[in-house]
Amino acid sequence: IYLAIGSITGSTPVITKNLIFGNTASSRGAGIYITGRSSRITNNTIVKNNLVNHGTNNKGAAIYLTGGSNFAYTYLRNNIIRDNATESTDKEIYADYSGLYCKQYFFYNCLPVNSDDIATANSNSEIEYHDGNISGDPSFADFLNDDFNLQMSSPCIDAGDPDTDQDAESYLVDADDCDA
Repeated sequence: IYLAIGSITGSTPVITKNLIFGNTASSRGAGIYITGRSSRITNNTIVKNNLVNHGTNNKGAAIYLTGGSNFAYTYLRNNIIRDNATESTDKEIYADYSGLYCKQYFFYNCLPVNSDDIATANSNSEIEYHDGNISGDPSFADFLNDDFNLQMSSPCIDAGDPDTDQDAESYLVDADDCDA
């Protein structure tokens, strides 16, 4: 998924409820490549996306974020992001913003075990971890044969944000938050 977000005030693209897998890119963003302003990445499974070229300038196999906008924010919530970076230099998620003060917020995601797989290019971009993030094997039904359903023993089951639409009501009382 490639998004080039212009300077439209108030525009915040949302990438939601996708299985993003098996993609390749030469050097950046095989799964998702976003250039520009703020975005939301929610309820996705992002696996087996690979970079063809490896090295210090090739990063963000799962997600690559870039742009020159000031105050760009990316919210990642309820995602499973695993097994994209095949080399240590690749990084799963990489933010390379040149604008002033850009942040990536992580809530209730299943992230890579190695925290070095999530990185930024410079001090203009910060990573902020919030409630509910877990790491470890998500226990896919059959990873080798691309069956990314979760096994009953998966740590990801019931580990997501109980208020998926952010209206301050959990899935216990809000039909919008229930699994469909």
